[in-house]
Amino acid sequence: MPSYFLALLPELDLPFYKQVEEFFQLGFYFDVRLPFHVTVYYFMQLNDSDLNAISAWMDHTAQAIHSFTANVQGVGSFTRPESQEMLNVYYLKVEAAEFIQINNDLRTKFASIIPEEFTYVPHLSLLFPRNLSASNKISKRLNDSFDFVKQLNFTHLALFASQDGAYTLVKKVKL
Repeated sequence: MPSYFLALLPELDLPFYKQVEEFFQLGFYFDVRLPFHVTVYYFMQLNDSDLNAISAWMDHTAQAIHSFTANVQGVGSFTRPESQEMLNVYYLKVEAAEFIQINNDLRTKFASIIPEEFTYVPHLSLLFPRNLSASNKISKRLNDSFDFVKQLNFTHLALFASQDGAYTLVKKVKL
């Protein structure tokens, strides 16, 4: 049975994708999660009633919050909790009040299906190195390589189903 997550999707231009491609060409072995997104909330399993309620919430939120611009505050990383080798996830630090507003609204509206409290830190994941050697090489170049990204415009809210490492788009609405 799939789990689900809500995400905000940015408009990304060609230089962004060319920079990601450069890391592939350099022989850094990593995975990416497409589309690039900022997760707003991760749900475990949802029933049909929950999915319908979330779909209606998405429609309402898309009308209330229009596209917005987030400031990018550089590159950060955290260790993947499931990693045996203590590999890092590299991400762009993004800041905009809308991320927190949407996350708080979700927690209030869906308190009965949101399992636990946690500190929400909005970020746009970039790269997931496959081994420790790649992780060490990537960290040395990543900050300089994505320094040109100062702002991102977020234009869509999307619900994805996630199962066995694969994502399926369930619903997407324009902000």
